[in-house]
Amino acid sequence: MSDTQQHQCDQCQKVFSRYEHLVRHINSAHTKERPHICTFCGRSFARSDVLTRHMTLHTRPSNPLTKDRRHRILRACTNCKSSKLKCDGLKPTCTRCSQRHKDCSFTDEMPKPEPIAPPSPPSTKRLRLPPISSWAPDLL
Repeated sequence: MSDTQQHQCDQCQKVFSRYEHLVRHINSAHTKERPHICTFCGRSFARSDVLTRHMTLHTRPSNPLTKDRRHRILRACTNCKSSKLKCDGLKPTCTRCSQRHKDCSFTDEMPKPEPIAPPSPPSTKRLRLPPISSWAPDLL
């Protein structure tokens, strides 16, 4: 057995140097199983390491001096959205609603954007010009 043994995926032909990497790839890329679920937002993941990385979004410190980039959430709660306030998206109650002792609720569906109207076709009206003799008699 050589040190450079290759393990190839039968479904997509990707090659891995270690058998366990092939198994991890098959389980995460070719099955619909997503057994690792975020306890904060309910999002599911195929791999536990991706869930762990995702959890840092919910548990990072809220001190603006320690933030290295802007924190974005998928949906704001209805109270924060109607008040046009920044929501941290924590479930079941966001921090802002908790501090204000308000009921916090999230809509299940994101509103669908309005479809963009296609451009109107060019006008088929023909422009009527006066006869050439009326505006350029020298050309005749």
